[in-house]
Amino acid sequence: MAYYVNFNYQAPNSFNRSLVYGRLCTLFKVNNPGKYSQALSEVCGGKLANVVVENPEVARDLLKHGHMQGRVTFIPRVGIHAKRIDKNTLEYFK
Repeated sequence: MAYYVNFNYQAPNSFNRSLVYGRLCTLFKVNNPGKYSQALSEVCGGKLANVVVENPEVARDLLKHGHMQGRVTFIPRVGIHAKRIDKNTLEYFK
């Protein structure tokens, strides 16, 4: 699982590194890992290794000039939309 955490790239000239947030799995914390990590892994699968960037242009620049090793899937932050879970559903799964 260590490959999930590391995301190495060579920044293109005049590239703003703050526009690359990192691997999805590093952007949140699981309160009770022993209880929820396996479920999270089953639901999200390989998507936890996706890299979150500010916008599609950042992803394009990295793909063209980032000198990354291996395959990388980018998620533009501007395309992420949260969905609310209603109280009844939340209570059911507690």
